[in-house]
Amino acid sequence: AAARHGRFAALIAVSLFALTPLAVLWSRYGMLEHVQTAVSTLSITLILVALRQNKNTDEANTDNSFRWFLVGLLAGLAFLAKQTAVVLWPAMVLAIVWKKGQGARGKGQGRRVLLWWFVGLLVPLGVFGLILWRQGALTDFLAFLSGADRLAPLADWQAKVTAVFTWARRQPLLVPTLVGVVALLRRRTPAFMLILLWAGAETAALLLPPQVDFGWGGFSHYVITAVAALSLAAGVGITDYRLPITDYRLPIMALVVLLVGTAVTLPGWWADMNYVLRDVDYPQPTMAAEQAIGQAVRDVTQPDDAVLIFGNAAFYYWAERPPASRFFHFPAYLLDSPLLPQVETDLQQALAPGNAGTVLASRMHLEERLTEPITAVLWQHWVPVQLFSYPYQRDMFLFLPKTAVSDREPAALFAGEIRLTAVTGQVVDEQHVLVRLDWKAETAVSADYVAFVHLLRPDGSLLSQHDGVPVVGYRPTTSWQPNEPIIDWHWVEIPVGTSLDEITVSIGLYDPAAGDRLPLQSPTTEVDSFTISWNDLTITQTKPTD
Repeated sequence: AAARHGRFAALIAVSLFALTPLAVLWSRYGMLEHVQTAVSTLSITLILVALRQNKNTDEANTDNSFRWFLVGLLAGLAFLAKQTAVVLWPAMVLAIVWKKGQGARGKGQGRRVLLWWFVGLLVPLGVFGLILWRQGALTDFLAFLSGADRLAPLADWQAKVTAVFTWARRQPLLVPTLVGVVALLRRRTPAFMLILLWAGAETAALLLPPQVDFGWGGFSHYVITAVAALSLAAGVGITDYRLPITDYRLPIMALVVLLVGTAVTLPGWWADMNYVLRDVDYPQPTMAAEQAIGQAVRDVTQPDDAVLIFGNAAFYYWAERPPASRFFHFPAYLLDSPLLPQVETDLQQALAPGNAGTVLASRMHLEERLTEPITAVLWQHWVPVQLFSYPYQRDMFLFLPKTAVSDREPAALFAGEIRLTAVTGQVVDEQHVLVRLDWKAETAVSADYVAFVHLLRPDGSLLSQHDGVPVVGYRPTTSWQPNEPIIDWHWVEIPVGTSLDEITVSIGLYDPAAGDRLPLQSPTTEVDSFTISWNDLTITQTKPTD
């Protein structure tokens, strides 16, 4: 914007960005789009300053090479944060072309600034490429760039265009953006065209055809970079052309757009503000849940074990375990991607016995994303052992490999129809133990029972317990087939410092509606639960030494 309005322009631009969907910007997760947006906006800002200074004849021949180096460096960092930042590069190249034609030494200066921009761009990309090369992953990255998060083939573009406009109508950004764009188009200066080019590129990147492999998943946080660019257009455009309250020079058409657009978006704006400002305990980005679940993954694996996570990739960081497959993440767009057959084959191999120490999968992935060939191998070789609360992806299930155990005597027979064939235990850490129950139904089971594992002190008092539908809710007893082996794990929390040497494990089944326990038919010394000393179990210490 003009120098005399510079501070006001910046204030308007920042304010408009702050008014964009607050529920997204205050979300629980510090998404990479925020980093991409910050460095992209700063990079564009440096270009605007360079173009503005170049209009001053006293500074036309000033060597701004370092500034253009920073512009390229920031563009590279934006790309590393999110590969969708590649749409920023054409805007920057066009700005350099404009720079080339200005000043007394325009031609030579243009080549120099282009060179410095390219050098700055190569610094982060070169370091990133070297790391990938050292890890042996460079070929995969180049071949499967479309497999990066949210670089998605766009399917059903008509529905997504509708979704874009539905989302836009609810946001306060829409009206000032339209007014600001009109103002910038009327001026047609290189700096203003640069803003429009960036905003247009960011918006178009949401809606390109499948061959380009850019797309939009339909969620508002995916458009944060476009929101930043459009906010800049709105703030600079409105400020440069002046608001009607300053000197009444706003065109009548823009005024009509402003009034009509405000009327359309005000209800959505009001609803968004009420959602954000209502009296709720809105979760903050502490990553406490991710850290706790990652710790559990680490506790049930060895330091050199690979793991497979169908969920938030942040779990790999907290688990401190490498992925068992190069397709370590399974975003929704893979279902429509030409990569799907290769992804399925690779993940099936990773799920085969011996290739991973554990699997962590969200309910969202299990019910909506993973294809039948993948889930078939998962359920064939793995069994869920614990459910962790994780609302972001509708909870997380921890899986361990299915391993056979020899039947241990004495076995327990409940009500003549359900046999407990084996009981084994694992110490997870100083606060948790795992108890594995192996069941077999003699006949079809007529009711759904809850299995319980109680840890009892020497005096018979309850130390800790875990009650739940068998197999973490996935195999209610009415689904058991006669003589089908059922592996049922129970994750039991214990007080820190507990000695298990004198602990007795009490195991049984009960009707959740009436609360009545299923009686024992054998051994006859018991009534309604099977008890065994912890020291008589097959114990496995799973806590790794790292």
